[in-house]
Amino acid sequence: MKILFVDDEEGIREGCSSYLRLKGHTVRSAASLGSALGDLVEDEFDLVVSDWRLGEELARDLIAAATCPCIVVSGFPEEVTGCSPGVHVLAKPMPMDLLLRTIEALDSSEGGEEESAVASDWERDLPGDAADRVRLVLTLAGEKGAEGRISDDGNLITLRIPWSGTEAALAQIETLGGDLRVLADEAETTLEYRVRRDGCPEGFSGPLGPETPWPENARSLAIDLHRAKEMRPDTFLDLLDRCRAAEAEGREICLLNVPTHLSLFADALGRTGDLPKRRRAGPSLPEVLSELWG
Repeated sequence: MKILFVDDEEGIREGCSSYLRLKGHTVRSAASLGSALGDLVEDEFDLVVSDWRLGEELARDLIAAATCPCIVVSGFPEEVTGCSPGVHVLAKPMPMDLLLRTIEALDSSEGGEEESAVASDWERDLPGDAADRVRLVLTLAGEKGAEGRISDDGNLITLRIPWSGTEAALAQIETLGGDLRVLADEAETTLEYRVRRDGCPEGFSGPLGPETPWPENARSLAIDLHRAKEMRPDTFLDLLDRCRAAEAEGREICLLNVPTHLSLFADALGRTGDLPKRRRAGPSLPEVLSELWG
């Protein structure tokens, strides 16, 4: 769907917009009522998603001007009055999976021809680096699966599982990188582990796609192969040659989410040593997005 996402808080606006793009939607974001009204004049949208309170203004005029369905998010849903019956109200805090289900229901009711979303397969959906770490954490924790235990907001992937392990196991998990917390209450103890979705080390340019031109002045580059599952092995070897030449010039290269078949191919040819060093993924985010995790 083509979505106009409106929120005056930059972290929420950019984080949620990134998440919706990750799920296949086309998203334009607006920071104010005036900007959003201008967007409605300039373009057509399938859906408007807006915070109710936009600074000192309310989204009422935006909803009235929209010719498409609207989702309004408010910490005080009782305030959302005087709107058409077609406006859907979600209360804060708003789980992202609830927003997605609401969007999918609206898309279906509008006669969308796309198939309904199937149950998420985390091993298929997560980038390779993040999936590898989740598998390792599950193994060290003695858990057999992660279904229903993973949240993905488009920037951070968080795993929450029951915990009854040892300090030694915790120390091993800490070596994987990322952010680790153990939360205990009277009912149970929970291990919470999170990593950045793109796995890009702080200070690196990117992550760039395998076909994206490399910035000439960037000394630290991250190349993300998550969407290169169909890359031919000979193309991958050409990339390794390019990375090796760049590192010889003093650049630092980080390959992210290398598909298994390409890693095996490099190993079979004895070129594992040519793979650029992959730093451990960590929780660091741009400051504007850091507030999204709490």
